[in-house]
Amino acid sequence: SLKNRNKISTLAINDKWLQNGKRDVYRVIIDKSDGCDEDLRATLAWYDPPGPVGCTKCLVNDLDLWIKDGLTMVHPNGRNFPDTTNNVERIRTQPEVNRDGQEMRIFVNAKNLAFNGQKYSLVVTGCFTRQDLATKPVDTARAPAVEERPAVTTTRPPLMFEMIDTKLGCPNERLFELELNTSTDGEALA
Repeated sequence: SLKNRNKISTLAINDKWLQNGKRDVYRVIIDKSDGCDEDLRATLAWYDPPGPVGCTKCLVNDLDLWIKDGLTMVHPNGRNFPDTTNNVERIRTQPEVNRDGQEMRIFVNAKNLAFNGQKYSLVVTGCFTRQDLATKPVDTARAPAVEERPAVTTTRPPLMFEMIDTKLGCPNERLFELELNTSTDGEALA
């Protein structure tokens, strides 16, 4: 959130590497206690390698995004199934799904990659507190066991953003820290 401006939480993951056949899971809890009333939104994007000349389905590396709350699964781009044609996928959950206290799981799945892995970026906004940020890849052949699920974290650590300085005429990567909420642990994200 922007301090003293709004109550929206933001989760930003940039250039996260995901191996073929693996899945990252991000868990958040809907929190409307501050009067926040925004839908949960997630956007996944990645640089896809060029497809073959003359292709009709040109997506080379297929990543999938979905959000699940218990039994309900929400797919991106207004579809009722995974998007296998776009390298940008967006989900906006419906108000009835955003119940206060509801655990929401955001999945990024690496399926059918032409190479060993793919970097992606993910931005999630809405009224939530985070349970975990960095999750280890999950084998898509099985669901995570209870002991693999991280404990609930109630603090919101600062986010690290990777920025490119275009004023110099060439990429100059730098890390910036943005304090979204007060953090008691002061740890930066990896």
